[in-house]
Amino acid sequence: MHRYLAYYLSFFNLRKFSQQDSVSDIYCMFDTSQYNCEHNHANVELLMSVLLGGVVMHKIQHQLHTDHYHLQRLLNCLSHEIGCYDFDSKQVPDLDIILSALDYLRTYPDKWHHPSEDIIFNRLLNRKVKVSKLIKQLQIEHEKIILETKKINELFNSVADDCIVSADELLTGAKKFIELQKQHLNKENEFIYPLMNTEFSEKDWREIEKEIKLQDDPLFSNRSKKEFDQLYRYILDMEESRST
Repeated sequence: MHRYLAYYLSFFNLRKFSQQDSVSDIYCMFDTSQYNCEHNHANVELLMSVLLGGVVMHKIQHQLHTDHYHLQRLLNCLSHEIGCYDFDSKQVPDLDIILSALDYLRTYPDKWHHPSEDIIFNRLLNRKVKVSKLIKQLQIEHEKIILETKKINELFNSVADDCIVSADELLTGAKKFIELQKQHLNKENEFIYPLMNTEFSEKDWREIEKEIKLQDDPLFSNRSKKEFDQLYRYILDMEESRST
Protein backbone atom coordinates (compact mmCIF):
# COMPACT_ATOMS: atom_id res chain seq x y z
CA MET A 1 0.00 0.00 0.00
CA HIS A 2 1.24 3.49 -0.85
CA ARG A 3 3.40 4.98 1.95
CA TYR A 4 1.45 8.26 1.79
CA LEU A 5 -1.92 6.52 1.95
CA ALA A 6 -2.63 7.55 5.54
CA TYR A 7 -2.08 11.18 4.63
CA TYR A 8 -4.46 11.05 1.68
CA LEU A 9 -7.14 9.21 3.65
CA SER A 10 -6.86 11.84 6.35
CA PHE A 11 -7.04 14.60 3.75
CA PHE A 12 -10.32 13.23 2.44
CA ASN A 13 -11.70 12.68 5.96
CA LEU A 14 -12.12 8.95 5.40
CA ARG A 15 -12.42 6.62 8.37
CA LYS A 16 -9.36 4.72 9.58
CA PHE A 17 -8.42 1.70 7.49
CA SER A 18 -6.09 -1.14 8.36
CA GLN A 19 -3.12 -2.16 6.28
CA GLN A 20 -5.04 -5.31 5.36
CA ASP A 21 -7.68 -3.31 3.52
CA SER A 22 -7.36 -3.59 -0.24
CA VAL A 23 -7.78 -0.77 -2.71
CA SER A 24 -11.24 -2.14 -3.47
CA ASP A 25 -12.15 -2.18 0.24
CA ILE A 26 -11.27 1.49 0.52
CA TYR A 27 -12.96 2.44 -2.73
CA CYS A 28 -16.17 0.70 -1.67
CA MET A 29 -16.31 2.57 1.64
CA PHE A 30 -16.02 6.12 0.30
CA ASP A 31 -18.25 8.48 2.26
CA THR A 32 -19.30 10.48 -0.77
CA SER A 33 -21.25 12.96 1.31
CA GLN A 34 -17.88 14.39 2.40
CA TYR A 35 -17.24 15.84 -1.06
CA ASN A 36 -19.11 19.11 -0.90
CA CYS A 37 -17.73 21.10 -3.81
CA GLU A 38 -16.60 20.54 -7.36
CA HIS A 39 -12.95 21.08 -6.42
CA ASN A 40 -13.03 18.25 -3.89
CA HIS A 41 -14.79 15.97 -6.35
CA ALA A 42 -11.98 16.56 -8.82
CA ASN A 43 -9.47 15.51 -6.14
CA VAL A 44 -10.98 12.02 -6.10
CA GLU A 45 -8.98 11.28 -9.25
CA LEU A 46 -5.79 12.00 -7.30
CA LEU A 47 -6.81 9.67 -4.48
CA MET A 48 -7.79 6.92 -6.90
CA SER A 49 -4.39 7.18 -8.54
CA VAL A 50 -2.68 6.86 -5.15
CA LEU A 51 -4.82 3.88 -4.16
CA LEU A 52 -3.97 2.16 -7.42
CA GLY A 53 -0.27 2.58 -6.72
CA GLY A 54 0.25 5.09 -9.48
CA VAL A 55 -1.36 2.86 -12.12
CA VAL A 56 -2.59 4.90 -15.05
CA MET A 57 -6.08 3.73 -15.90
CA HIS A 58 -7.29 3.40 -19.45
CA LYS A 59 -9.88 6.07 -20.29
CA ILE A 60 -12.71 3.53 -20.42
CA GLN A 61 -11.66 2.00 -17.11
CA HIS A 62 -11.39 5.48 -15.62
CA GLN A 63 -14.89 6.37 -16.83
CA LEU A 64 -16.37 3.22 -15.29
CA HIS A 65 -14.71 3.95 -11.93
CA THR A 66 -15.88 7.56 -12.08
CA ASP A 67 -19.41 6.42 -12.90
CA HIS A 68 -19.49 4.32 -9.75
CA TYR A 69 -18.40 7.26 -7.65
CA HIS A 70 -21.08 9.44 -9.24
CA LEU A 71 -23.75 6.77 -8.84
CA GLN A 72 -22.99 6.53 -5.13
CA ARG A 73 -23.49 10.29 -4.83
CA LEU A 74 -26.78 10.14 -6.71
CA LEU A 75 -28.08 7.18 -4.70
CA ASN A 76 -27.24 8.95 -1.44
CA CYS A 77 -29.38 11.92 -2.47
CA LEU A 78 -32.15 9.71 -3.82
CA SER A 79 -32.21 7.85 -0.50
CA HIS A 80 -32.71 11.15 1.30
CA GLU A 81 -35.69 12.12 -0.86
CA ILE A 82 -37.24 8.66 -0.62
CA GLY A 83 -36.91 8.86 3.16
CA CYS A 84 -39.22 11.87 3.11
CA TYR A 85 -42.09 9.45 2.38
CA ASP A 86 -41.52 7.84 5.78
CA PHE A 87 -44.40 8.37 8.21
CA ASP A 88 -42.07 9.96 10.77
CA SER A 89 -40.46 12.36 8.30
CA LYS A 90 -41.18 16.06 8.71
CA GLN A 91 -39.89 16.86 5.21
CA VAL A 92 -41.84 16.93 1.96
CA PRO A 93 -40.28 14.82 -0.83
CA ASP A 94 -39.21 16.63 -3.99
CA LEU A 95 -40.92 14.58 -6.69
CA ASP A 96 -39.20 16.50 -9.50
CA ILE A 97 -35.80 15.54 -8.12
CA ILE A 98 -36.80 11.89 -7.72
CA LEU A 99 -38.14 11.70 -11.28
CA SER A 100 -35.04 13.46 -12.64
CA ALA A 101 -32.75 10.99 -10.81
CA LEU A 102 -34.68 8.01 -12.16
CA ASP A 103 -34.66 9.51 -15.65
CA TYR A 104 -30.89 9.88 -15.43
CA LEU A 105 -30.49 6.25 -14.37
CA ARG A 106 -32.41 5.16 -17.47
CA THR A 107 -30.61 7.65 -19.72
CA TYR A 108 -26.98 6.94 -18.88
CA PRO A 109 -26.16 3.98 -16.56
CA ASP A 110 -28.71 1.64 -18.16
CA LYS A 111 -27.80 2.64 -21.73
CA TRP A 112 -24.01 3.09 -21.56
CA HIS A 113 -22.46 2.06 -18.25
CA HIS A 114 -23.98 -1.40 -17.82
CA PRO A 115 -23.67 -2.40 -21.51
CA SER A 116 -20.02 -1.32 -21.42
CA GLU A 117 -19.44 -3.42 -18.32
CA ASP A 118 -21.04 -6.42 -20.01
CA ILE A 119 -18.53 -6.18 -22.87
CA ILE A 120 -15.66 -6.18 -20.38
CA PHE A 121 -17.26 -8.89 -18.26
CA ASN A 122 -17.56 -11.15 -21.31
CA ARG A 123 -13.84 -10.80 -21.92
CA LEU A 124 -13.15 -11.76 -18.32
CA LEU A 125 -15.44 -14.77 -18.67
CA ASN A 126 -13.51 -15.85 -21.77
CA ARG A 127 -10.40 -15.91 -19.59
CA LYS A 128 -12.16 -18.14 -17.07
CA VAL A 129 -11.28 -15.95 -14.09
CA LYS A 130 -12.01 -17.34 -10.63
CA VAL A 131 -14.98 -15.04 -10.10
CA SER A 132 -16.72 -16.09 -13.32
CA LYS A 133 -19.81 -17.23 -11.41
CA LEU A 134 -20.12 -13.80 -9.80
CA ILE A 135 -19.64 -12.07 -13.15
CA LYS A 136 -22.55 -14.02 -14.62
CA GLN A 137 -24.65 -13.05 -11.60
CA LEU A 138 -23.77 -9.38 -12.11
CA GLN A 139 -24.76 -9.56 -15.76
CA ILE A 140 -28.14 -10.94 -14.73
CA GLU A 141 -28.40 -8.11 -12.22
CA HIS A 142 -27.83 -5.61 -15.03
CA GLU A 143 -31.01 -6.84 -16.67
CA LYS A 144 -32.83 -6.82 -13.34
CA ILE A 145 -31.70 -3.26 -12.59
CA ILE A 146 -33.00 -2.06 -15.97
CA LEU A 147 -36.40 -3.65 -15.28
CA GLU A 148 -36.54 -2.36 -11.70
CA THR A 149 -35.59 1.15 -12.81
CA LYS A 150 -38.44 1.09 -15.32
CA LYS A 151 -40.89 -0.17 -12.68
CA ILE A 152 -39.93 2.36 -10.01
CA ASN A 153 -39.97 5.15 -12.60
CA GLU A 154 -43.52 4.19 -13.61
CA LEU A 155 -44.54 4.12 -9.95
CA PHE A 156 -43.38 7.69 -9.30
CA ASN A 157 -44.78 8.90 -12.62
CA SER A 158 -48.13 7.60 -11.39
CA VAL A 159 -47.75 9.86 -8.37
CA ALA A 160 -46.93 12.78 -10.68
CA ASP A 161 -50.13 12.01 -12.61
CA ASP A 162 -52.14 12.21 -9.37
CA CYS A 163 -52.85 8.47 -9.27
CA ILE A 164 -53.37 6.96 -5.83
CA VAL A 165 -50.19 5.21 -4.66
CA SER A 166 -49.60 4.48 -0.98
CA ALA A 167 -46.58 6.00 0.72
CA ASP A 168 -45.68 2.53 2.01
CA GLU A 169 -45.58 1.14 -1.54
CA LEU A 170 -43.35 3.99 -2.67
CA LEU A 171 -41.06 3.71 0.33
CA THR A 172 -40.70 -0.07 0.23
CA GLY A 173 -40.21 -0.28 -3.53
CA ALA A 174 -37.72 2.58 -3.70
CA LYS A 175 -35.65 1.35 -0.75
CA LYS A 176 -35.33 -2.12 -2.30
CA PHE A 177 -34.35 -0.53 -5.60
CA ILE A 178 -31.63 1.63 -4.01
CA GLU A 179 -30.29 -1.32 -2.00
CA LEU A 180 -30.10 -3.42 -5.17
CA GLN A 181 -28.11 -0.67 -6.87
CA LYS A 182 -25.70 -0.20 -3.96
CA GLN A 183 -25.05 -3.91 -3.43
CA HIS A 184 -24.41 -4.30 -7.13
CA LEU A 185 -21.86 -1.46 -7.14
CA ASN A 186 -20.10 -2.84 -4.08
CA LYS A 187 -19.70 -6.31 -5.60
CA GLU A 188 -18.26 -4.86 -8.79
CA ASN A 189 -15.88 -2.57 -6.89
CA GLU A 190 -14.78 -5.34 -4.56
CA PHE A 191 -14.30 -8.29 -6.87
CA ILE A 192 -14.46 -7.31 -10.54
CA TYR A 193 -13.00 -3.88 -11.16
CA PRO A 194 -9.55 -4.79 -9.74
CA LEU A 195 -9.30 -7.46 -12.46
CA MET A 196 -9.11 -4.75 -15.11
CA ASN A 197 -5.62 -3.92 -13.83
CA THR A 198 -4.38 -7.50 -13.81
CA GLU A 199 -6.13 -9.06 -16.79
CA PHE A 200 -6.02 -6.42 -19.53
CA SER A 201 -2.97 -5.24 -21.42
CA GLU A 202 -2.74 -2.14 -23.61
CA LYS A 203 -3.49 -4.38 -26.57
CA ASP A 204 -6.62 -5.67 -24.84
CA TRP A 205 -7.82 -2.14 -24.22
CA ARG A 206 -7.31 -1.26 -27.89
CA GLU A 207 -9.59 -4.16 -28.77
CA ILE A 208 -12.13 -3.08 -26.15
CA GLU A 209 -12.10 0.43 -27.62
CA LYS A 210 -13.50 -1.01 -30.85
CA GLU A 211 -16.57 -2.19 -28.95
CA ILE A 212 -17.02 0.64 -26.43
CA LYS A 213 -17.28 4.27 -27.43
CA LEU A 214 -16.99 6.82 -24.63
CA GLN A 215 -20.11 8.85 -23.94
CA ASP A 216 -20.52 12.04 -21.94
CA ASP A 217 -22.33 11.68 -18.64
CA PRO A 218 -25.39 13.96 -19.03
CA LEU A 219 -25.49 14.73 -15.29
CA PHE A 220 -21.88 15.06 -14.15
CA SER A 221 -20.08 16.03 -17.35
CA ASN A 222 -19.45 19.77 -17.65
CA ARG A 223 -20.16 19.56 -21.36
CA SER A 224 -23.58 17.96 -21.12
CA LYS A 225 -25.09 18.46 -17.66
CA LYS A 226 -27.57 21.20 -18.69
CA GLU A 227 -30.30 18.60 -19.15
CA PHE A 228 -30.01 17.65 -15.49
CA ASP A 229 -28.81 20.99 -14.13
CA GLN A 230 -31.44 21.17 -11.37
CA LEU A 231 -30.55 17.66 -10.18
CA TYR A 232 -26.83 18.45 -10.30
CA ARG A 233 -27.25 21.57 -8.17
CA TYR A 234 -29.44 19.61 -5.76
CA ILE A 235 -26.72 16.99 -5.28
CA LEU A 236 -24.07 19.63 -4.57
CA ASP A 237 -26.36 21.50 -2.16
CA MET A 238 -27.30 18.28 -0.35
CA GLU A 239 -23.67 17.25 0.08
CA GLU A 240 -22.73 20.71 1.33
CA SER A 241 -25.56 20.71 3.88
CA ARG A 242 -24.49 17.32 5.19
CA SER A 243 -20.88 18.42 5.62
CA THR A 244 -21.73 21.47 7.75
